[in-house]
Amino acid sequence: MDIAQHNLHRDLQPDELVLWTGRPERGAYLSRECLPSCVGIAVLVQAMIWSALLFNVIRELVLGVLGGTYDVSSPAGTFGVGVVTVALGAVLFGLYLVIGRYLLGYVRWRNTWYVLTEDRLMIYTGLLGPALRSVPLPRIRSARVRPGGPKVGDVVLRLYQPETFSRPRRLWASRLDPELIGVESAHEVRLLLSRAARRSLARLGAAK
Repeated sequence: MDIAQHNLHRDLQPDELVLWTGRPERGAYLSRECLPSCVGIAVLVQAMIWSALLFNVIRELVLGVLGGTYDVSSPAGTFGVGVVTVALGAVLFGLYLVIGRYLLGYVRWRNTWYVLTEDRLMIYTGLLGPALRSVPLPRIRSARVRPGGPKVGDVVLRLYQPETFSRPRRLWASRLDPELIGVESAHEVRLLLSRAARRSLARLGAAK
């Protein structure tokens, strides 16, 4: 298992039994970036169209700045600087939507793993390394599958109350109900998770 093993053996309790481990299917996980990429392509096209229409303004600004003859304080100079700033900003924003989000999503996918034990659901994810989000099984109210493809799906959980974390919650930790994104055999995973949650709740009730 290629999961951050140094994290898993450190985070598991000595007698904690692992029932299932998995990770998102890469294509299903990154497919969420398709819509932003389409928006980014549209932004880039618009930026190129406006840059072509205002080519003379941009050319005069560049040549004037290089030659030291461009008066930025004049109304025309301010307009030229504004045009270039907006065009450059649109290009950078479009590139981020088309390329940047995919790169960030790929890094997040590499750091995402799911571990189900007899007591909790452990979700490792993050950009700067796999950070642990731990959800005690008795707090899971329901689980459903959101289809994501022929063989994969998202297991969406509803909790009775906000989840707790095995370590202090970070500022960027999500307070939303957890989701297992793009897992294979999602219906089997949902069934296993639901059964484990019922058993854990029964043990909790018997201990009281």
